[in-house]
Amino acid sequence: MSKLAYYAGLDYHRHSIPACGMDAQGNLIQNATRPNDWRAVAEVVPEGGTVFAAIEACCGAADFSEELIRHTGWSVSLAHPG
Repeated sequence: MSKLAYYAGLDYHRHSIPACGMDAQGNLIQNATRPNDWRAVAEVVPEGGTVFAAIEACCGAADFSEELIRHTGWSVSLAHPG
């Protein structure tokens, strides 16, 4: 049995992270600004699936990405904001 796939787009900021979660069909699950905390950001997609996330590459984003990976197991890629 395969897990469901989810996608997350994250716009890293020092105190908050606008985050968008989508399912594999491109349906919006959640689009909200979350506190800069891995637990709050992880809520943009349901638990139990495989999550592929892209986060804006800027100061602090790599550290946050490592924390998110360590605690959630998400696959996180740094992306150029352009």
